[in-house]
Amino acid sequence: MFVLLPYIEQGNFHQSSGVAVSPAPTLTQKRDIVAKSFPNFWCPSDPDAKDQPITDPNNYNLRDPSAGQLAGGVSSYRGNLGANWGGAAAGTSGWWGSEPRWTNPDSAGRYDGCSFGDGVIMGTRQKIRIQDVADGTSNTFMIGENQVRRCTLEGWAHTDSAVSTCAIALNAKRLDGTAYTSGEWWNTYAFSSFHTGGANFAMTDGSVRFVQDGIDLKTYRGLATRQNGEVVTLP
Repeated sequence: MFVLLPYIEQGNFHQSSGVAVSPAPTLTQKRDIVAKSFPNFWCPSDPDAKDQPITDPNNYNLRDPSAGQLAGGVSSYRGNLGANWGGAAAGTSGWWGSEPRWTNPDSAGRYDGCSFGDGVIMGTRQKIRIQDVADGTSNTFMIGENQVRRCTLEGWAHTDSAVSTCAIALNAKRLDGTAYTSGEWWNTYAFSSFHTGGANFAMTDGSVRFVQDGIDLKTYRGLATRQNGEVVTLP
């Protein structure tokens, strides 16, 4: 999300932060930058969005072996990682522990969405171009809403904490209707919002659509993949 700053009237901060250099500094070296919060990244409907920076001992992405747990500024918006999730098939070696209904492979049989996401914004250095979104930019999610403190892995400055998967249903809960704890990132690494009935998503063409909670999971996942060839449209 750091690269977005010049486009949301934070160009001076982006330039003066000393982050956009090579080699890039570590999070610990720039811990003051990591803890910075930006109102542009807050959803007005999220009561927890202004309560930051957050120091969460379960957020291993912001944990330094020597310096300890870093405080992180967070965002109500996250990039679309895709729809493959779980690490491996449920019950097999490498499985992260996500509920079987959220455990989903990509077209190549890969479940590791963090390393091989089939969405638009990656948790790695993989670059996705507009022409790679073969399913159509108007039918593919790019960014969606996320409730602050819903998932322990959050923080705008770390890519792995600034993306979510659509393998898990929107505003997902346990089968008994209760909420997951934030530390269950394997079940909470998903999109969510405080809006009644759903959440807002920015499509890859820049348009914004409201997606309802009851959207069919297959359709929802199809809208998250960039080139799986699904013929899907928002209901």
